[in-house]
Amino acid sequence: MHHLRLHWTLPALLCAALACTGGDNEGDSDATTNATSGATATTGVSASQTSDTSTGSASGSSGTEGSSSDASTSASSASASATETGTTTATTNTSNTTDTTDSGGDGFSFCAEVCVDDSDCTVDGVDQGLHCGDNGLCAGENNGICADDMDCRLLYSGWDKGDPCNAQGDCAVTQGCIELEGAGYCVFIPSDFLTCEDLNMDEVPMPAIEGGTIQVCGNTTAICTDDKYCLIACQSNVDCLSPSFPVCNTNTGLCECGQDSDCDGIPGTSVCIDGACRCGADADCEAVANADVCNDGACGCSGLRVCDGVDQTFDGTEIACKDFG
Repeated sequence: MHHLRLHWTLPALLCAALACTGGDNEGDSDATTNATSGATATTGVSASQTSDTSTGSASGSSGTEGSSSDASTSASSASASATETGTTTATTNTSNTTDTTDSGGDGFSFCAEVCVDDSDCTVDGVDQGLHCGDNGLCAGENNGICADDMDCRLLYSGWDKGDPCNAQGDCAVTQGCIELEGAGYCVFIPSDFLTCEDLNMDEVPMPAIEGGTIQVCGNTTAICTDDKYCLIACQSNVDCLSPSFPVCNTNTGLCECGQDSDCDGIPGTSVCIDGACRCGADADCEAVANADVCNDGACGCSGLRVCDGVDQTFDGTEIACKDFG
């Protein structure tokens, strides 16, 4: 199950470089998960579930790409953004399916916004801190790279983004001053005014600036995957927002599929391969906008005509049916 997503800091740009489609293409707005790069993660979607390609999802259905998402992801496992109801927490075995489909053509082309240099990647004249990558796509930094789970909990808790402090009194009444690598930061603490649950966080003991510990609000479910990217571990199927990865594997915290039937009803897919819902033939892509061929499990384009109607997000890019092979 290995494929992508970014941050807008990134949600809006998620679908930018690789042109995403809306409306009836809700089956996989991480449209070519395959063509995405990995940085900021989304719930249960590992960056390895995202290929390094851009800041936005490709137009078409990936069946290859999650919390989140960045990645410099071409998208946001993301991350992944559709929603499922229910609280099933079935675990899946992703080693059970093999690719016996014709997978359509042997190319790897997708509708995308192609850049030449960094100046092409501004949005309405504003520099968003994106650069034109070697693959010709606008992307951000790989902020999701981590060494251990603590790196990811820091990232998703935002502790190092708090106001600087030297004592508890330097912070607002709903905040406390913690010590991180020798510096003090104001972070939210549980109080009568605001609970950690209100912030979708948990109470976590952290070093107080003056010594000892203090209970603060933080994310305790973020994990650093084997491929060194951060994601929010899923706890049930409802956390799996990407159509390509509909089932939560509660053993690993990753969203995936375990069998072809998990992919029933997802436009642009018909088979589960390596834990991801993917297309198995060109016919699967008929329900996907801006896509007409199945490229190695992901719905893509056979030519520029297929990309008609794709919106342009960046100022200097051009829409193209780009070969990522």
